[in-house]
Amino acid sequence: MGRTGTLVLAAVLGIAGGFGGSWIGREHSADHPTTAGLSRTVTVSSTAAIGSTPDEATISLQVSTDDADSGAAYAQNQSDAAAVVKALEADGVAKRDIKTTDINLYPHTVDRNTPNEQTIYTASETLTGVLHDLDTVGTTIAHAIAAGSDRLQEVTFGVSDTALAREKALSSAVAGARAKADTLAQAAGSDVTGVVRIQEGNVRTSPYTYREQAFRGLVASPGTLDAAIVAPHQVTTQVTVTVVWAIS
Repeated sequence: MGRTGTLVLAAVLGIAGGFGGSWIGREHSADHPTTAGLSRTVTVSSTAAIGSTPDEATISLQVSTDDADSGAAYAQNQSDAAAVVKALEADGVAKRDIKTTDINLYPHTVDRNTPNEQTIYTASETLTGVLHDLDTVGTTIAHAIAAGSDRLQEVTFGVSDTALAREKALSSAVAGARAKADTLAQAAGSDVTGVVRIQEGNVRTSPYTYREQAFRGLVASPGTLDAAIVAPHQVTTQVTVTVVWAIS
């Protein structure tokens, strides 16, 4: 079949079969020589999503301190943050899984344009901790709040072995690409004979996050956090591949 006939057939298959991103044609290839140095190929894209059971939770906590003296505000904030770290460690969070992600000291004016106007300094530190026992998330947060944290920013559930989830998603995406290629090739009266080229596209793991909005009203009653924070059943890893297959 000539190049024009092949391209027309590819267009007809794309319309009739609904294979977006698929293409049948000929290309120069030293690996698959045919008449006039051309090879027959079919190009398809495939996306796969794999669900994984989360096995870790990252909590983000802020400690804030106000004082008319900047040094006093900073010193007290460091003391309060240390107490929160101690509470996290007491609940089994490893030192290597606790870190400071943000630290600030800034002035702001209170009672502006009144006889009581003054400058107050706010010192703050944001801490994150990674928990590997998901049954203890609510209790650990409650203890951190009791120790001095005054703001729960978010809780994110994810998987520790992202490489394994990526490998499973890639395998599934390539299998999907082969199924598309087989359908296209058979419709064109050909068979898939091998792989010419594989290109990996974007890989995206979507952890499940409860953000600050979800916790309004809970910090004042930390005991309610045990029932409020429940891990999702799965988090998703998605990958796209584009594969050029040789056909007979």
